[in-house]
Amino acid sequence: MCQALDLRAMHSIFNTGLADIIERELHAHFRPHLRSSSDLKVIGPLVLACVRQALDGHTLIMDASDRMHSALAATTTPLVDFLARDGKSAAGLPHIPAFRESVATHATDLLRRLREEFLTGSRGPTPASPYLGNTRPVYEFVRAKLGVKMHGMENFTRFQDGFTQATIGQNVSLIYEVWHVSTLTRYRLTLHRQSVHSRWCNAGSDRRAFLSDMDSHMTALHHLNVDIYLYFLIIEAR
Repeated sequence: MCQALDLRAMHSIFNTGLADIIERELHAHFRPHLRSSSDLKVIGPLVLACVRQALDGHTLIMDASDRMHSALAATTTPLVDFLARDGKSAAGLPHIPAFRESVATHATDLLRRLREEFLTGSRGPTPASPYLGNTRPVYEFVRAKLGVKMHGMENFTRFQDGFTQATIGQNVSLIYEVWHVSTLTRYRLTLHRQSVHSRWCNAGSDRRAFLSDMDSHMTALHHLNVDIYLYFLIIEAR
């Protein structure tokens, strides 16, 4: 789940950056040939929609650079249709290849930079937190408390240092182990609470005997808390 949340957050950040890149490059390559600056507000969303559709479609299996160049190829038709409306705008038609190349290059750099930031932790251990709702506590516990990082560093570095991360199976085992202990802990606390409540109800008028006997319950709860504390020390030591 955490891997999917990080990928969704990265996708959202990339889309925002892609929109900025397209707006900037449209202005740089075509503004002198348009009738007014308002034309950029018309063609910009059309181009962005074409690129996003291509990125979410047949380009998913490609490497970053090839993927961006293939996606930008989809912008040719809307650009030609828009610029061929009149003589002044048509003067911008020869600039389409340069526009496509520039956007593809900047988009590739952005995607690679985001991948590096998410994988190395330069955006912090929980980069997806600002985009989450009810899943945020679980995500932050796995990423920050347990130290389970985003998977994929070996692929990003093309295995230059070999296998340096824990495997997906090892991380899943760690999360399952913590879940099992936390479930057992909640069960033990429930037993203590039920025992205290039952003894209080059965004590009747002899409340003093019950209160004096509470020392044993507090001692048991103390040992339970120590068990939990020691367990998480072991987790952090890993």
